[in-house]
Formats: sequence, structure tokens, C-alpha cells
Amino acid sequence: MSDKVEGFRVSDEMSKELKKQLFQTGQTKKDFLSEKVDAEKFLEKTRNKAGEKWTLVPNSELEHLHSGYPDHFDFIHQRILEHCIQQDLEITFDNLLLDCLYFYNFNNMKYFRYQDEDLEVLVIEHNVGISYSNFTEKLLKKFLAITTQYNFVSSQPSESKIIFKFQKC
Repeated sequence: MSDKVEGFRVSDEMSKELKKQLFQTGQTKKDFLSEKVDAEKFLEKTRNKAGEKWTLVPNSELEHLHSGYPDHFDFIHQRILEHCIQQDLEITFDNLLLDCLYFYNFNNMKYFRYQDEDLEVLVIEHNVGISYSNFTEKLLKKFLAITTQYNFVSSQPSESKIIFKFQKC
């Protein structure tokens, strides 16, 4: 068995809060801790600066942000590009997409990528809204435009997911 026992002292108040959270989510302590550690790991991978502060935003607010600011994808693109440069990564579609994958994992969004004959297919299930799908479509098209590996084929944005198809040049 490769699992290790970890233990630490907490106040009575913290113990009660933890038990309450575990009861509400139906998780074990092990699952709860693992989820929090994974979330922090994905968040850390998307930071551009050490200790950069983040704010959680409800899906409805994120949806509203993207519908009210149609060029928000360009801001996010610049942020991701800067992050790749800071890490000395080659500017490729897959390296740009990597920050998005960390964001999806941090936010419990589902991401699938597969081959369909000569096409690459991305399916991103987000449950945020149509504006987020449109935002994602613009962002992915921007990634394709500045790289040379793939050409855009089609996309199907919807309320809860986007299906994005592209192929090698």
C-alpha cells in the first residue's frame, strides 16, 4: 500500500466546519483534501506572477462578463501568451491551450480531445452559458491564427459546451 497517513491538529470550530462541508458534499476527508490540493496545483500553473491573487466568479457573472465585453478573449489571449513566454515555451497551439486546460481543471470543466478521421476535435463542457462558448471559440481561433500547426474547420457553441474542430496544415 503506497498511501500515507497524514494528521494535524485543528480547532473545534474548524473540525465542525470540516464535518459540515464533508456532510454537504458527501466527500471523505481524503477526497476533500485531494480536491483542494489538485485545485491549488492547477491554479498555480495558470498564475503569471508568484502569489497572484484570484477571485472566484459565479458562472452567471462570468457569462455576463463575456456577453458584455466581446473582446475579453483578446485580453485572455495576451495573458496566456505572456505566460508561455515567461516559461520559455514555444508558441504553439498546444502550449497556448495548456493554460486553458489548467483553468478547466481548476473549475471542474470537462475537456475531451480526440481524432475524427483527419480532424482534431475539442469538446469543452463548461455549463456557463452561450457567451462563454462564444468567448472560447474566439480564443481558440486566435490561438490557431498566431500558430501554424492547424487550420480551423468548424465549431458548435451551445449553452453548456463547445465542440471545436480543426486539422493539421
